[in-house]
Amino acid sequence: MKTKGIKLRWLYETCYEIVLPNGTVILTDPDLTLHGLEVAAKDIERVDYILVTHTHYDHTSDIGYLVEKFGCKLLVGELSAQDLCRCFNLPYSCIYPVGADETFEFPDVTFHCFRGKHTAPPPDPKRGRPESAYVTTVNRFGFDGHGNSDQYGWLEFFDYVIMAPNNQTIMICGGIPAFAKAQEVAKRYRPDVLIRQLGGLPDPVSYAEWVDKTGARIVFPSHHENIERKFGKPAAEVAVDVNKALCGMGSLSVFVDPKQFAWYEICTQIDLL
Repeated sequence: MKTKGIKLRWLYETCYEIVLPNGTVILTDPDLTLHGLEVAAKDIERVDYILVTHTHYDHTSDIGYLVEKFGCKLLVGELSAQDLCRCFNLPYSCIYPVGADETFEFPDVTFHCFRGKHTAPPPDPKRGRPESAYVTTVNRFGFDGHGNSDQYGWLEFFDYVIMAPNNQTIMICGGIPAFAKAQEVAKRYRPDVLIRQLGGLPDPVSYAEWVDKTGARIVFPSHHENIERKFGKPAAEVAVDVNKALCGMGSLSVFVDPKQFAWYEICTQIDLL
């Protein structure tokens, strides 16, 4: 499926399906099937690459199914890779262990990888304990053996810059906003599309201030399902607040309140398809 520009849709949490102009399909942090959504992993028609920001279950649960079905390439932090392979019985041939400031050049796409921070050290004192790696997850999450990967999810986090063959650029970033590396990277690449969660920022104005410093043209949220709970108002109202703040500071960035499962195409403008 070739397009004029980048196509993308927000599925759930930090999972985006991205289609480049040459038809290459990238999926980020797949966790769909466990939640009984309108779109599950079985409904995805093609995946060439999976990008894993970190290995908490809500970013990885569909990886085993997708890798087996599509034989896709999987980019994941080098510390986390082996336990993720054990958890989902993944072939090492599909794994591309990611290190800090590392670049992967494939014929159809280039990925620049940068270390981020999920949480400020030390990790969450209740969940970030070594002994919790041995506690079964089957009753809560529907599958077993993910404990070690959950531990690495606290310790290792990556942001990604995706460079399409038509020179359009997408940046996926998250983690704590106080970690300045993501802004430095964004300033370097000036992404056409920035996907950045609102978590960790106290209000929409602070989010707008953070985004403005990146120079990104179009901004999509991740973990969008949490916005109303976090800010006490519907996502559409939060989007208005963010864009009002961006406009007030003279920013060229535009924040999008994505409709779940709806496709958007980024050319010279954004259209809801």
